[in-house]
Amino acid sequence: MEVKLPSAQEQELYSSIQGLLLKAVDDAQKLTGINNDWIKGRKNACKYLQISDQTLTKFIDRGLKYHLIDDMNITFFSKKEISEFLRAQ
Repeated sequence: MEVKLPSAQEQELYSSIQGLLLKAVDDAQKLTGINNDWIKGRKNACKYLQISDQTLTKFIDRGLKYHLIDDMNITFFSKKEISEFLRAQ
């Protein structure tokens, strides 16, 4: 059985589904932080790089930059700086 919608309804349905999909993608990107330029914390940096904390320490010893907010004891890593570091190795 095939249902054929009038052109206007077909376009409206298409637009509705497209809107839902775009919102779902946007929500997922916000939830995962995939579009964020910064990574908060060593644990998340390890997860991003798929390495152990010991390997991250070695990377830092070899010059990987990190940014520490002393009074809050929070470390941030720049995805751009991580990429530059990896390219230089």
